[in-house]
Amino acid sequence: MTLPERPDRPRFLTEVLGIDGSGFRLMFDVFIRPRKVFAAFMTDDQDRYAPPIRVWLWIFGLKTLALLAVGGVGGALSRAVAAMPSENFAFLLQPFHIDTDRLVNLMNNSWDIFEPILVLLLSIPAAFTLALFARGKRFTHHANIYLSCLVAASLISVIAVLAVILDRPQAARYLSPLTVAIFALTFLRGGGGVRYFTTPIGAVLKTAILSGVLVLTNTLAGAILMIGLVMWAKHFPA
Repeated sequence: MTLPERPDRPRFLTEVLGIDGSGFRLMFDVFIRPRKVFAAFMTDDQDRYAPPIRVWLWIFGLKTLALLAVGGVGGALSRAVAAMPSENFAFLLQPFHIDTDRLVNLMNNSWDIFEPILVLLLSIPAAFTLALFARGKRFTHHANIYLSCLVAASLISVIAVLAVILDRPQAARYLSPLTVAIFALTFLRGGGGVRYFTTPIGAVLKTAILSGVLVLTNTLAGAILMIGLVMWAKHFPA
């Protein structure tokens, strides 16, 4: 009897999971030398790096798996609620007359599906913002550069997830501004190399605008999803 050949592990990771050296190279270079990453995407020299959207989805999947240690996104919410004064959370939910446990269950069942969809859809305005900074380039160039910055910021959010798992919700909350700061620094360090800005004032101003778009779109994505879940819990109680 002939036994099936043992699959080659690197080949399995590449062909089935899409994980290869180009993705890890992107994560490393966007932290250390973002100008090189931006130049590669702006000139269509993309063989060196994996598509940023795929790497971002790796990181999101890693966070989702890690959160299973505390009962998923709903479990993380429960820990955050526990760290809040009970009267504050009761005040937030009072107008909706919904059960907290019901909301937690809904988040566990749907957040991991809809959050990446909303975040990526709302990345489109950020790519258009970059297109205004440097005209004459394809939209896909700007989208890849924005998503590369998002990859750098998302790596910090993995640390925030670890803080939740270690029952340090306050630390996780303080890491949110750090995530935005990493995003801004990545664009500030790399944007000049692809002519998004040419002066120090332009660099600061355009970095602030793009970071504002990031905060606004991600807040909007979270708000849309949370409002939808609250409305569902209110009108369709278990």
